[in-house]
Amino acid sequence: MGLFDLKEKTESEEELDRLLESLSVDVGDKDIDYRELTIEQIDEISSDDLVKAVCIWIERKMDDGVEEGKEKTDTLLGLPKPCGVVYGIKLLVDEFEKNGFNKFYENSQNARFVDFAIEGFRELKEYTLSEITESSKDGYEKLLNKHGEEYFSRFMLDYGNNKLTDLDYEFETEISKKDINRLLVNYIRGHSDDFGD
Repeated sequence: MGLFDLKEKTESEEELDRLLESLSVDVGDKDIDYRELTIEQIDEISSDDLVKAVCIWIERKMDDGVEEGKEKTDTLLGLPKPCGVVYGIKLLVDEFEKNGFNKFYENSQNARFVDFAIEGFRELKEYTLSEITESSKDGYEKLLNKHGEEYFSRFMLDYGNNKLTDLDYEFETEISKKDINRLLVNYIRGHSDDFGD
């Protein structure tokens, strides 16, 4: 047998090939650079990708603002209100799902966006979520004033023993009744002129 003669694949090699095929992605849909979103593209983006695409575009706007010496929150305030609604809620929900409000506030930058989430839930008429989020902000500020920022970087020591932990169950229970992504998609579709360049 020569060096390049074909050999039969082992069962594990065939399994690896099947796994790699199942992971392959059709890159045809990935050509859109969401950082450079236009208003016209918003209607063309699938509902599965819409919230992510809009948030990537908003993050680019905030990064541009940072390059100009602006705070990210100031840039977000300068964008149309629906941008703050979507970004604030998406950030809060994604970070909350990692380990609750304590983990969300571990990154002090997140606290600067909580007002956008509070207002966003009000805008979506999700008043219970808005109230719980507002209570989390109050709890965060009290803990911050009492213990300082380092408290949140070591919060696991006190997990279960603070107001934020008490709010986790309430928020998780309430959010499990909702399809937040669907709510945000519908909101974006209803305000599509406010997203994109």
